[in-house]
Amino acid sequence: MEIKTTKEKRIRSRYIISDKLFTEVFYSLYDGYDDQDKQAVYILKFHSQLVTPSFADVCIQSLQDYLFQPIDDIFQLLDMEFDGEDLFLIYKNNDCPLKSLDLYLKQLRDDPQSSEKRYALLLKVSKTLLSFEKRNLVFGNFSLNNIFISDDNRVVLGPAKINVICYEYFSTSIDSFHDARFFPPEFLKSFLFSNTSDIYAFGILAYYVVSYK
Repeated sequence: MEIKTTKEKRIRSRYIISDKLFTEVFYSLYDGYDDQDKQAVYILKFHSQLVTPSFADVCIQSLQDYLFQPIDDIFQLLDMEFDGEDLFLIYKNNDCPLKSLDLYLKQLRDDPQSSEKRYALLLKVSKTLLSFEKRNLVFGNFSLNNIFISDDNRVVLGPAKINVICYEYFSTSIDSFHDARFFPPEFLKSFLFSNTSDIYAFGILAYYVVSYK
């Protein structure tokens, strides 16, 4: 898997894309830099073969309410850009090294305090989820690669709603759902998502975190 970009790319002569952090089903996430505000950012780039003007319109409209939302311990959406070919989402950098939930859980297997740490993790996720509900927003993006743990044990939720948008838009062309995602059955049937769906999906995540099944 490619880890580094081979050349510098700028978005609107402002955002500089640098190291690739990981690749998901619908997108890749990169470290980046905002040359205007002089701060580090995360840059989400949808896979080019998926992007059309129609998809870009749907995605940008669906995420308008998420811009600049002051929710702690979540990737905060700062900007969006469609250049006619590629679609980018710009997020605030949390200024600390992060590891994915998948890697964190693997490291916890032999930890004598594993149960306590997994309980604390779920409690922190539930508090962030409550912040979403208070703003009438949905997270809609629980997966093992979209929840992060910092070196000081902060729990940070990654980009909100991306998988919901993509699965709904590409529903007729998707053969199966990736097994690292947590969706409630009503979404799989109707592609409708709500705060209730988030709670159900969190329950599935909690079962996995406790049982590893």
